[in-house]
Amino acid sequence: MLRDMKEFYFKIINDPKKTGFSQKVGPDGIPGTVLKECAHVLAYPLSMLFNHMLKKCDVPDVFLIAHVSPIPKIRNPTLLSHFRPISGTSDVFKTAERIIKEELVRHLNYSKFLPEEQYGFRTGCSTTKQMIIFMEDLTKATSEGKTTDVIYIDMEKAFDKMKISEIVDD
Repeated sequence: MLRDMKEFYFKIINDPKKTGFSQKVGPDGIPGTVLKECAHVLAYPLSMLFNHMLKKCDVPDVFLIAHVSPIPKIRNPTLLSHFRPISGTSDVFKTAERIIKEELVRHLNYSKFLPEEQYGFRTGCSTTKQMIIFMEDLTKATSEGKTTDVIYIDMEKAFDKMKISEIVDD
């Protein structure tokens, strides 16, 4: 649950991505600029909505709608695989996601839930840094005459090869 109305209001008003709010109307019919300009009025009802979503594990259907646009990956695309989908979703829901993510990350970091070796999808933990640490560990183990086994798994396009019915409940 979001702890404090003032904190929530502060998050919306001082959102570092607030300049990313578009003037376009999202699938929910609310332009992102409304969030930016009316945050002082919307903070309370939105915090009630976001807390309800968290408490009931329920997302309103309007937030599950996206306008999907194909964006070419290369010049002169000729195949469907030359495009990547970009989903235009609600700025209200993106704000909820961002705030909830911040709270989860804060909790995970505070509780030391994630192992130090977890580098993917963490702020300040680049894969380059992870590779340097790995190479240091490998060099140390080799110099000590220890055997080291390494397994690499390439997850590129992993979800492209799965049946949607296997990863999404109807």
